[in-house]
Amino acid sequence: MPRLKVMAIVLLLAGAARAGEFEDGLSEFRRAAATGDPVEAKALYREAAATWEALYRGGNASTRLLTNIGNARAFAGDLGEAVLAYRRALLADPGNDRARDGLDAIRHELGVEDRRAGAGSGLLHALFFWHDMLTARTRTILFAIAWIGGMALLVPARRRRKLRPAAALLLLVAGALFSSLFVTDRERRDAADAVLTVRTEGRAGDGEFYSPSHSSPLPAGIEIRILERREDDGGWVHGQLRDGTKTWLPARSVETVLPSSRGF
Repeated sequence: MPRLKVMAIVLLLAGAARAGEFEDGLSEFRRAAATGDPVEAKALYREAAATWEALYRGGNASTRLLTNIGNARAFAGDLGEAVLAYRRALLADPGNDRARDGLDAIRHELGVEDRRAGAGSGLLHALFFWHDMLTARTRTILFAIAWIGGMALLVPARRRRKLRPAAALLLLVAGALFSSLFVTDRERRDAADAVLTVRTEGRAGDGEFYSPSHSSPLPAGIEIRILERREDDGGWVHGQLRDGTKTWLPARSVETVLPSSRGF
């Protein structure tokens, strides 16, 4: 029992310390928003982001913390780190509207186009408007309830017609939720899995001696899907941008959304 009490006290103190560091970041963020000096504001936003990033590295990966990091980095002009934080926040909670709005704003600023978006995407979004409102965990629970309930009503519904609409409705809801979960899984697999953290010249091959792959250097914040890695010559990654074009980039200029990700 004494050991358990000591452990509980240690955990409480650690939690209080983390809460204190989070508040320190908020204080720096508010000071940045209040100052009229743009240079000072950027410095304070970076201090706030650095404070919260220390918490993230310490194991706190809450969607709120990551969204705050993204906001601070975005206001500081560090678009690569901002996109990375927003993407990680959305992995923790795909329904996080603040992170989604921040990410969309940066994509618009960078002029990023997604070749996967088409005429049918608007209709799909209209039909599944609730897709981003519910977390994947919530949709999974609702799917299980609807599926079990619908299957449970199937047998008695054969004898009692009044139960048939209820069974059909539950199975229809289960089907919609399953489709939504499938889309989420595909989005996670097909989405860009890395972010360019610094402005970098993309190359047509894995070396500085290759010609540029694009007419101008790629800005920080561009998202790529890693297709191949080569560890020789300092390390290079072959990636596909959201517009479908491909390029080779120095590995040091790219950071994966999931730190353990090794590409495809």
